[in-house]
Amino acid sequence: MNRKKRKRQTLDENVEFFCKRNHLMVSDEIKNNIKQSFEIFSDSFSSKTKLCEYIKYFIKYDLKYWKQRLKRLSFMNLKGVTKKKFLLLYGKNETIVRWKNYLNLQSKTNTYEYKKEKYGWTEDDYVKYNKSRSVTIDNMVKKYGEEFGKIKYLQYVEKQKYSGCSLEYFVEKYGEISGTIKYYEICKLKALNLDNFIRKYGEDLGRKKYRDYCEIRPTFHSKISQELFWKIKTDDCYFAEYNKEFGLNSENGYYFYDYVDSKLKKCIEFNGDYWHCNPKIYTEDYKTHYNYTARDIWKKDEEKINFIKSKKYDVMIVWESEYLQNPDKILKEVGDFLYDKN
Repeated sequence: MNRKKRKRQTLDENVEFFCKRNHLMVSDEIKNNIKQSFEIFSDSFSSKTKLCEYIKYFIKYDLKYWKQRLKRLSFMNLKGVTKKKFLLLYGKNETIVRWKNYLNLQSKTNTYEYKKEKYGWTEDDYVKYNKSRSVTIDNMVKKYGEEFGKIKYLQYVEKQKYSGCSLEYFVEKYGEISGTIKYYEICKLKALNLDNFIRKYGEDLGRKKYRDYCEIRPTFHSKISQELFWKIKTDDCYFAEYNKEFGLNSENGYYFYDYVDSKLKKCIEFNGDYWHCNPKIYTEDYKTHYNYTARDIWKKDEEKINFIKSKKYDVMIVWESEYLQNPDKILKEVGDFLYDKN
């Protein structure tokens, strides 16, 4: 039985069919762009369907420079979701909306609560899943093979030393002002605080992991503060070098206090002038570590102090500079505070 050979469509007929099938009423200029795209990039993607899909986005969002966009897309790994890919497909305005929605969805679907509800995962399943996705030499070898996996891992390590995690990288990429702002925003997102644990692991598991972290976290204290606290040590007190710092769990996070006597219900906070922005030295708009202002530091300190006060503790603030200027005077004031001597 002789079958009729299917007539091969010309490039112009392909363009007309594409427009008709997708109900596109376009100008001759756009038809010419479609024709050139078919002509140049038909073999650059896994299927013509994918190419047609990208062209529809260009028309829908009124984008320019098709050739440049398609050329860049042809070199990309199109399986993953990246902001760069979104920008090429949808343009700046649409990308802002789509990328925000994507991040919101990821923040939900990557939590332990979501995996537990949808797939019935245990906490061990969730930990195992995250470990399998991490960039380790074992995972790279498993994915790419022995030789190429090790090379990929070393390339990743070298890149991580600089890109995305150093101030120089952000300044070079975004300029001095915008780069510095973006760098400190990233630092805040990486900080080991309650908000970031909840954002990463979900409400319940995030709070649990944060409490566990607080129990083992290294403490940062000045030697000069410990010098004072050893002089006023009691059997019921807590400070870094004796019984560890006293901690309280609140809705805003886990607070540690420099010196606490649980029997006397007294708390002493030894504030470094720089880290706590001594108001006698710094103005409220002064920018300090991680781009916080002095005002931000004072607010956080106030919340921390008010919380222990709500537990019926009396609080005294000792400033580092005042102690260094007259340690005997401060020691006497601390003794009076602890034992209510007026």
